Amino acid sequence: MYIHTITIFSFKQRWFVFFEKKVEILTKTLYHLIYNYYFYNTCCLALHHNVGLFTYLFYH
Repeated sequence: MYIHTITIFSFKQRWFVFFEKKVEILTKTLYHLIYNYYFYNTCCLALHHNVGLFTYLFYH
């Protein structure tokens, strides 16, 4: 009974660690995708709408 419980516990623990790593990878991937998407969109929109301002800021 004791050994059986430990086996289940260690199995659950291993599965949890595996699951945790998967979640971490997914979270990081999602974060990077969202960050890049918003960063890209913001920059592109800003550049598109404020070409004059950006030109002024960078070449003044």
